[in-house]
Amino acid sequence: MSDLDQLTIERHDATSTLELRNDILPVYIASHDDQMHDPWFRPDQFWERLVELYLPGRDFELVAARIAGTVVGYAFGSPRDQHGAICDELRSTYPEWDLPVESVPLYLFREFATHPDHQRKGIGRRVHDALLEGRPEPVAELLVRKDNVPAQAAYRSWGWVQLGEKQPFPDSPVFDRLVFRLPPS
Repeated sequence: MSDLDQLTIERHDATSTLELRNDILPVYIASHDDQMHDPWFRPDQFWERLVELYLPGRDFELVAARIAGTVVGYAFGSPRDQHGAICDELRSTYPEWDLPVESVPLYLFREFATHPDHQRKGIGRRVHDALLEGRPEPVAELLVRKDNVPAQAAYRSWGWVQLGEKQPFPDSPVFDRLVFRLPPS
């Protein structure tokens, strides 16, 4: 039986996500092992950002993938109502997307990780698709490390395109900023 045959997908709101600390931190640590030298990627910093910045956001959702009761992947995000000039930038860079003239909420795909033992088996794609399924926003945005070649390749093969670069916090790295045109719900 393959990993995909055993996979279950769970959806969590902000309240139930708080109960998943011991389930998702091992996945975060294993999938960011090569970045643990950078304080930005330390597990306590990750959890602090999750609890203080992301969980309070409107319509926060976390999708977790389990095999035999163990979380092997997760992704989370939330809509963003106040997003500055990104709509103008999207309309000028990707006019074929035919975005509304008025400013609309965007979906921020904030974090995504699959345990290394379960990568390249289709689990990440299932988690990715589950998080974005049925979203009412026209576009999703995510930030990805410039040096994360496997993630860059996966996102691009799933339809994400470059919109530039972004440093979301003064102590964070500069990330590639990718966007994805969501299908109408």
